[in-house]
Amino acid sequence: MTELERTIIATVRKPHGVKGSLKVTLHGLELADVKELKTLFLKTDSGWQSYELSLVQGTNSDAILTLGGVDSREAVELLRGQDLYADDADLPPLEELEFYIEDLEGCEVADSEGTIFGKVTEILLGNEQDTLVVLSADGIESMFPFVDEWIEEVDIEGRRIIVTPSEIR
Repeated sequence: MTELERTIIATVRKPHGVKGSLKVTLHGLELADVKELKTLFLKTDSGWQSYELSLVQGTNSDAILTLGGVDSREAVELLRGQDLYADDADLPPLEELEFYIEDLEGCEVADSEGTIFGKVTEILLGNEQDTLVVLSADGIESMFPFVDEWIEEVDIEGRRIIVTPSEIR
């Protein structure tokens, strides 16, 4: 299975309790959707590590997961900051105009006047907001908050993101 067939669904924030539960930030899924998943994956240097998802609780903003084989606070500490993935085939279908956050990588970023800032090379996932890391053709890196006030349009098929005019930045 290739990387493109898996999607980030959560980031491990910290341990919850002493028996290996993880407090996570969900990305793009509701807690009810996560409860339907059976297996999550962690990307490692040697490939994918799979974990059976044995318990999902909490709320959309404060989710707690229990993974098979992760049975101590110390084991969770080793996963802190890591992204958890699910197979795309196991995810609920996207609605019209919805997309997965990693679909933004490689998109050109421009303003409505045609000024091109570069291409998205990375998405920094945050608790409050996500941030697009954009690399220009001349190697200059910029960051754009992925929030309504900054993003005018996202065209995944056209691989283009339109941001607010440059004079307000």
